[in-house]
Amino acid sequence: MRKSPQGLNFFDLMFQVVMPEIEGVAEPIPIGGIGVVGKSNVLSGDLLTYLSIEDRVRRIGGRINHWIGLRRKKNSEKRIAIIIYNYPPGEHNLGRASYLDVIESVKVILEALKGAGYMVNSVPTDLVKELISNGIVNSPQYVAVKGLRLSVNNYLRFFNNLPESVRNKVIREWGEPPGSVMVDKDGIALPIVVLGNVLVGYNQRGVGTRIQARYTTVGNYLPITNTWRSITGLRMCLRLMQ
Repeated sequence: MRKSPQGLNFFDLMFQVVMPEIEGVAEPIPIGGIGVVGKSNVLSGDLLTYLSIEDRVRRIGGRINHWIGLRRKKNSEKRIAIIIYNYPPGEHNLGRASYLDVIESVKVILEALKGAGYMVNSVPTDLVKELISNGIVNSPQYVAVKGLRLSVNNYLRFFNNLPESVRNKVIREWGEPPGSVMVDKDGIALPIVVLGNVLVGYNQRGVGTRIQARYTTVGNYLPITNTWRSITGLRMCLRLMQ
């Protein structure tokens, strides 16, 4: 499975990923799949069995441990990241979604969290204005990028711990890290606003060049520099909340 660009076969994908997501399971983790273990002369075909994916089993075990830890924590101690859509990048597409008022929904969620005892700072009356005026936008066109900064050194420490094959793909397709998008002399700009123990930020879709390459490359996923920077930045912000 690991060497295949497809990964899980059709049936495993349907029953371990698609169906659970339709039923509301967040980020289902496949823990096994059908694999070939030999040939059968009697059946004139492959012998199949269900094989576990060891690192996925460990991953789901770790997630269960974290869920148990969260259940024992007070709401006031829990840290939450709310990630919303901002693509194509720019002020005009903040929280863009078909027929959904994303920004207003975020405000409702923040108020509900505050009411449930989560540590949430004052929720801005006009969240869109607050985000734009503070430069919390992916590649803004009309305001300067502000907000939090991730130092290049901190990002490179994370990047250099990735598997060599992943690092090589990123560098080959997108150039040497940290890249040029949302980067200035002060570091890597993170479109994130921290409101107590809750942060609101945007997905980073590798804004910038080579848009077509991200969608049309068949059988070869292209890791995007901004994606890794986003993961690093979120981890840093959530740790700072402790």
